[in-house]
This record gives sequence, structure tokens and C-alpha cells, in this order.
Amino acid sequence: MVFTYLIISGIIPGRKVQVLTKNRIDKEREMSTSMINQFFVVTMTSVYEVSCKDGNGVVTKKMLRGESEVGIGIVLPGGPMVSIGRQIIMFIPEGGGITSFNRQLGMVNTRYWGGNTSPVVALFLTEKEAVECFNQKSVIVCDPRWLEQTKNVLTLIGDNHPVFSISNSPELALVPSK
Repeated sequence: MVFTYLIISGIIPGRKVQVLTKNRIDKEREMSTSMINQFFVVTMTSVYEVSCKDGNGVVTKKMLRGESEVGIGIVLPGGPMVSIGRQIIMFIPEGGGITSFNRQLGMVNTRYWGGNTSPVVALFLTEKEAVECFNQKSVIVCDPRWLEQTKNVLTLIGDNHPVFSISNSPELALVPSK
């Protein structure tokens, strides 16, 4: 099957933007049907649902301990992609045109970073597991009690997800590389 791409260039202050046609969007949706499209994040203060909707990442706060500027039910703003690392960060990938889009958060100018969470404790496939973790008394960033579940979610996301990007740089990575 051959895909044709019609690229329409536009300008957003200080940034060249490309709008991809329906054929490209359909191809990305087709790729994403075989990948994970929903998971749950427990942070030091909250539980979030992370999902894909219409080709964009959506991060919604489900539970909160204490006070926060981001209330329950609020969706984090700031970009179509979701970076998974020590924090969950929404971002707009840079590039396009004659170069490919840069999908690694550490390589994207911070002015294209959007809403973010507090530090991540663990990642889960089910909301039930996330709530059980959230209800524990003392948790730490990348808590070893849930490292297996966290690594499982990261494996299911993989390196080529159209919406989720795993941060691998040492200062941003959730699970330190050995």
C-alpha cells in the first residue's frame, strides 16, 4: 500500500509547523492499534490516566492527595505527545520539513514542553493497581515495589509509539539505565 502525504506548511510564532493529511493520520492510527493506548501513572501526589485520542496524547488527573493547581478531571495541556520519564510531560515535537520530527523530550527545546506531573512512582496497566499503589503510605520515585509493572508498561509502549515517548536521557529517565 502506498501512502501519499500532502504537507501544508504554516507558521506559529517562531516555529514552522506542518499539517499532515488524512492518509498519514490513518497510517499512524493503524500503527497504534497494535500498541498500548492507555495506562495509569501514580505520582507522588496523584493518579493519572494516560491515553490516545484522535492521534493525540491525553493525560487526565483521576485522584489527588492534598492540594494541586491541577484538579481532578483536568487534562494536562501543551502538546500532542506524552513523554514518560521521572515526570509525565506533554510536548510538541520539533522538526519536520526536510528533517524528521524530534520525538525525544531531551532533544526538544523546553519552550515546546507543556503541562507536567509531579515525580512518577510507578506505571500500571489497570486503574485498580494504580489506586492500590496510590493508597500506600510511603512511596518513592520509581518505587522498586512496582518496578516490574513499570517496566512492563514501558516495554508495551516501545520505542516507536506515535504518541508516547519514553525519556532515556539520564536526567529525565524514569528507570535508570545500568
